Amino acid sequence: MNCTRIIKFLFGALFFATPLIFNSMNSELFELPKMYFVYFISTLILSLHLINVINYRQILFKRSFLDIPLLIFITSQIISTIFSIDPHTSIFGYYSRLNGGLLSLFSYALLYWILIVYLDNKLKKEILIFSLISGIIVATYGILEHFGIDKHIWVQDVQNRVFSTLGQPNWLATYLCILIALFFNSPFAILFFFCLIFTRSKTGIFASIIILPFLFGKSRIRLVNSLLLISLVTFFFLNKKPSLPTSPTLNITASENIRKIVWQGAIDLYKRYPLIGTGVESFAYSYYWTRPASHNLTSEWEYLYNKAHNEYINYLATTGTFGFVSYSIIIISCLFHFFKKKQFIYLAAYLSILITNFSGFSVVVTSLYFYLLPALISDEK
Repeated sequence: MNCTRIIKFLFGALFFATPLIFNSMNSELFELPKMYFVYFISTLILSLHLINVINYRQILFKRSFLDIPLLIFITSQIISTIFSIDPHTSIFGYYSRLNGGLLSLFSYALLYWILIVYLDNKLKKEILIFSLISGIIVATYGILEHFGIDKHIWVQDVQNRVFSTLGQPNWLATYLCILIALFFNSPFAILFFFCLIFTRSKTGIFASIIILPFLFGKSRIRLVNSLLLISLVTFFFLNKKPSLPTSPTLNITASENIRKIVWQGAIDLYKRYPLIGTGVESFAYSYYWTRPASHNLTSEWEYLYNKAHNEYINYLATTGTFGFVSYSIIIISCLFHFFKKKQFIYLAAYLSILITNFSGFSVVVTSLYFYLLPALISDEK
């Protein structure tokens, strides 16, 4: 029996279920189960694809515009892992997330190449439909969080900054920006707008503003959505942020100030290991070698930073010039391809990931879209 239909179903399930999965059975409720699910689905898809290749003469590989950039990038990550200060972490990823380790990058690359083989208009539509349904569930839950549906469960003030099934407001905001771009011509974009505002994510709001010109069109729904987005963004900036509890001993450092300190430490780390860095996902260990003394004077002096909170600087520090340049080649290739094919909706979705990654980092859901969105337009003419 040909496995093609099952493979296509699994791709749809990947986009539907990944954003929704979380559990309380381990120390990391959100990222770990999502990553394990991606591993599980990737293994199934690869196995079924090989069965098709062996038994039904399905082609193993289909050429695409991202093949060489992706191979160069994976090569850079392999080399960085070989010479890593902690090869185990570089292979499997940092223990609390796993996403970003060499194994996860292999999974995303394999998913991209296999999706290229089976992609047709029907599968593309199914992936978008599954993404929309999942997004509606995530955004609805996020809005309900704002009104206190699960405030008794979390230590965080989830009503002030919702995170739904993603686990962190900025991660949710990035995901919502992707959905806003992909479904801007849909009334459901309004739902995503409101949930985005409730995340109170500055980078998410900023990204939504930047991608707006690529989404504006002549249709009535797009016009209404554009005006609504502008109104909500204006409301966000005019609405005062809730004041923190007053205390003579309370001295909370602004997050942007802490990020600047961490970035400086990461850049100093890159200067020490400029070629291949300290190893994939090794920032938690190597940051202490160049951690600025000013970090000790912040309110997060005792926090363990396992990311540089800037995806690009993080690649510089952990995988050096080779890793950073190869990662940049992927980005430039995708942006050029989106422009060439005049796929501005996908371009906007991709840009939202790039913008939010400037003050954050990729998680499982955003990585899934980062590597697989380009596959959805690989055959567009």
